Amino acid sequence: SAAAFVPSAKFGVSRGTALGMSTVAEEQKTFAKLPATVKAGVVTGQALDDLLNYAKETRFAIPGVNVVGTNSINACMEAAAKYGGPIMV
Repeated sequence: SAAAFVPSAKFGVSRGTALGMSTVAEEQKTFAKLPATVKAGVVTGQALDDLLNYAKETRFAIPGVNVVGTNSINACMEAAAKYGGPIMV
């Protein structure tokens, strides 16, 4: 579910389900403005370095997922777009 990509302000705290995953009804958090070098699409080179450094400085993780078909890649990209964060595929 796309709700699994919602960043949590408090790690290890149950957030409404038995697995501690967030629910769609919860307030959604989006990421602050990303570095100017990072554009939508494939990120490489200096832009990738800037993105990873920004994530480290602002203390958030970038989900890295393995995909096996169009359904899983579409779900991952939709979740990243919906919640405003980057994703590694």
